[in-house]
Amino acid sequence: LKCIIGGKPTFVHADLNPSQFLVFVPRSSNGGTQNNNASINTSTNNNNNNNLPILQINDFNQGRFLTRSLKTNETCPFRSCTKNQRGNRYHTPERFMECVDQSDAIDTYSLGSTFFFLLTDGFDPHYDERNYMKAIMSRKEVHVPSRLDYLDHHEAYVALKEVMRKCLAFELRDRPSALEVVRMLENKLKEIEG
Repeated sequence: LKCIIGGKPTFVHADLNPSQFLVFVPRSSNGGTQNNNASINTSTNNNNNNNLPILQINDFNQGRFLTRSLKTNETCPFRSCTKNQRGNRYHTPERFMECVDQSDAIDTYSLGSTFFFLLTDGFDPHYDERNYMKAIMSRKEVHVPSRLDYLDHHEAYVALKEVMRKCLAFELRDRPSALEVVRMLENKLKEIEG
């Protein structure tokens, strides 16, 4: 989600959504894609010793490098003074406002939207709204469809849903940083495994 130098973000993608993620499945030693445990141990892929699928982010045409203050070493906000009239349902609220300060937290919001997509098997966060821009700007809270409540007993689902809700905070300052998201997920994983 971000390259970190000294704990500070250096780049913002500005257009994260589920279609921006590419998954590459490693090839087994016989040239096919892995489909069983035996192929995991026979891989010749030196860059991926566990032979796990590789996730990459695509399409950086709206991205930008971030600057840091020489005085405070904090990441400087940036401003986009073109209101996005079409956008998509995964974009952060700031994309639909004119001339507002933005930060790497716009990617955090979009990551939360992508988590929503994963949790709901393909729904977007405002699936139940005809006018999603209005829903976003009116601060309508995103909710997972009640038909998926049966998954609330699964610890990994509950953990990802909790992180998703934090990422989807309306206010930029209320969203966790990408590094905080990673730490929250790592802590949840330790709790589940523990």
